[in-house]
Amino acid sequence: MKNILLKSASNDYYRACKQRTRWVRDELIYLDELAKYDIKLISEWEIAFAWMEDFLGNEVNINDEEKIKAGKKLYKEMMDKNIYIREHCQKPFIMRGSYHILANKLKVGWHIDYKEILKHLLEEKKDRND
Repeated sequence: MKNILLKSASNDYYRACKQRTRWVRDELIYLDELAKYDIKLISEWEIAFAWMEDFLGNEVNINDEEKIKAGKKLYKEMMDKNIYIREHCQKPFIMRGSYHILANKLKVGWHIDYKEILKHLLEEKKDRND
């Protein structure tokens, strides 16, 4: 099952990148409309992420398994939303792939500690390359 979800996420990401690029190239959409859409997606994510934070609380003793479970729940919740860029453009891969684009830019994340985890991983990578 895990491989199916990973493949689906990758496909959504690449299809959304391709679609968004084609829209801009063919002048079917303005860059500011894409930016506004991304802000809309981030805004919805912020609300859901805040609920996850509230659910987990500020307990020091929350184990990583609980954090991962909450992150998976948040991810599924966001992937199940219907946030369309335009009324007549309702392909689900655009929203899902756009969330993956935002995650790659570190604008959104699913694990409660995603910023700290990614910061640590990037520092490790930098140390290996130095």
